[in-house]
Amino acid sequence: MNKFLICLLIFILSLLCGCSKYTNSVDPSTVDINELIKSPTIIKIDSTNFTLSVYLWRDFMPISPIDGKPMEAVVHIKTSDYSDFPPNLNADKLWVIDSAEIWETDLVDFTVDSLFQISKKASDGPKWQTGIFVDAVVRLVQDDSIYYYLKTENIEIIRTN
Repeated sequence: MNKFLICLLIFILSLLCGCSKYTNSVDPSTVDINELIKSPTIIKIDSTNFTLSVYLWRDFMPISPIDGKPMEAVVHIKTSDYSDFPPNLNADKLWVIDSAEIWETDLVDFTVDSLFQISKKASDGPKWQTGIFVDAVVRLVQDDSIYYYLKTENIEIIRTN
């Protein structure tokens, strides 16, 4: 039985050591609003700068419900120098932050990516008032294990008619 416990302890320690890759932010399962708000608007990863642009809207076209459709988002993450976007970097989460509320959602692929950017989308958001300005944070994932947070500020939620 002692051999089993020793083997188990060695296994657990090797897992802990193997999972200690560098990350410049908090563990993704415990993201805090205060950490999100502190996210930079430009981030440097492996000598390349990245920026974020986010478009938010709610649809009020005649075929929409009387109170409009839920918010949607399109996200573009770009290399600042238009160099090739790294294949080992992806975006998987979006937080839209109003002064009183937060919309947290998963991102899905949107369009064919260009060489210097990736584009993602999110649907079925909250029915927040249009014309207000919010902030957004995207989580970037490098090599499926290193997390970065990138923010853009003062995004207007547009009303489409």
